[in-house]
Amino acid sequence: DPKKGKAYELTLLGSLLALSCVSPPMPTARPEFFENPSRYTQQDHSATEASIHQPLGILNESVYQLIFGLLKAGQAPKDGILMWIGGCLTANKDRAKLWSNTMMPQLFNSIYCSDGFFLNLCSVMLRLCTPFSKPQSPKLLKVQPTYCLATRGQAREVEQRNVHIQGLE
Repeated sequence: DPKKGKAYELTLLGSLLALSCVSPPMPTARPEFFENPSRYTQQDHSATEASIHQPLGILNESVYQLIFGLLKAGQAPKDGILMWIGGCLTANKDRAKLWSNTMMPQLFNSIYCSDGFFLNLCSVMLRLCTPFSKPQSPKLLKVQPTYCLATRGQAREVEQRNVHIQGLE
């Protein structure tokens, strides 16, 4: 169901983004890393971080290359991946509410995508923004500043105005 946030984590792309050292794979599972951090020395933490950093960096690079390739593969794949990202953000928007993670963590984790999923998605999105974020970049002029004011109506509007997210109104 594309209206449920957790459903995006269960897709092929979502399962790649969900791999993380932050969130356990199952909502009821215990964390695999950094549980009881005060028991370990700084040297233990550094070794753990080093063994985690490289594989996650490779994963993020691979997911970035996949999404970047889809964005460059033509209009249909581009619209598909942007609609997927927009739908994911819309379906998980209640995740940002203050009460959501503190009241019932098990319920929260079964409804919305995990912290690790969103950390990885943010990493990929930041990489995609790099060409636009350089000072005096000519690509900066391609950014539509009124995008946040846009509404997504019919499918035809998606093509004409490139609006791939709902709920901006």
